[in-house]
Amino acid sequence: MKFFDINFDTKKLEQDIKNKWRLEWLNERDSLGQNWSEWLQKPDIAEVGVCEACKTIRYKSDGKKALRLHAKDTNHRNNLKTVKSNQVQ
Repeated sequence: MKFFDINFDTKKLEQDIKNKWRLEWLNERDSLGQNWSEWLQKPDIAEVGVCEACKTIRYKSDGKKALRLHAKDTNHRNNLKTVKSNQVQ
């Protein structure tokens, strides 16, 4: 799986998708104040975002709502804590 550069235009990849990837989603903050850009990436697969701590997230039908629900998930928060605690300072 290849991840796109932040400036990549995903319009062609997702031309037939109702809820297309939006770059501004990376500027969103979760309820803990963490930027989504700290854990969310866009792969070369239509309708999918990837949480670096958890899994792929399908946003085709729900758009940003699917990502917002993932950010609130307890497993996601625990996974992020684990990832941060394992990072070398």
